[in-house]
Amino acid sequence: MKYLGKIEGNTGITIAIIDPNGERTFYSYRGVNATGKFLNPPLDLFSNQRIFHISGYSFQDEGSRNNLFALMKEARKQGASISLDPSYWFSKEYHLLNPNLLLDINIIFPNKEEAKILSGINEPIAASHALLEMGPEIVIIKLGQEGCYISSKKESYYLPGFQINKVVDTTGAGDAFCGGFLAGHILGFSIKDSAKIGNIVASRIIGFIGGHKGALSLKELEDILILNNENELAEKISKERKRLKQY
Repeated sequence: MKYLGKIEGNTGITIAIIDPNGERTFYSYRGVNATGKFLNPPLDLFSNQRIFHISGYSFQDEGSRNNLFALMKEARKQGASISLDPSYWFSKEYHLLNPNLLLDINIIFPNKEEAKILSGINEPIAASHALLEMGPEIVIIKLGQEGCYISSKKESYYLPGFQINKVVDTTGAGDAFCGGFLAGHILGFSIKDSAKIGNIVASRIIGFIGGHKGALSLKELEDILILNNENELAEKISKERKRLKQY
């Protein structure tokens, strides 16, 4: 709450349309999200912060884009890594005019279509390695129910999706995956273990209406890992849960 501010103008609105298969389509009016100006980032905004996560949608308008550049500059100055979840628009429009932007990105999370557009390559494995050459240190291509393909300069993995009985609403699945992966990454887990967490968290979100209802506690994550014979990762989660006193 410390850094929240009120901007005069129209509130942004997003309407999500969910089809019978749980797939969602967004219709958005950005309001002051597009026009509001963030003058000077507080000097302590990124102190003791590991990662600044951004969305490709923030590049869509000049106002929000300028705000984002100011925040990215401050994040880099204070030693935070930058992760990007690119949008279809960012991949198709903005990246073509600004390909060097990816040099400033440490971790990128495109879906299969976005990876194809960004790299010019249809096949996810080849696309991920092409994206690594553009600057990011870690590339995670989200493949929906098929899982994800993750790669870095040192290692690459395909991880199958975490199966659920029924897809109810895919709203927030990509965000949940990013959140799960980044949480594991911040805790010092390997990219493979971090992606496993991302897969599980995303699989829970799509089983409920809305983008937050299925969010997991660390204890629930630990229990799911044990049920799926991921005992080593479950033990790591257990240690972190106790360290953070989340019982």
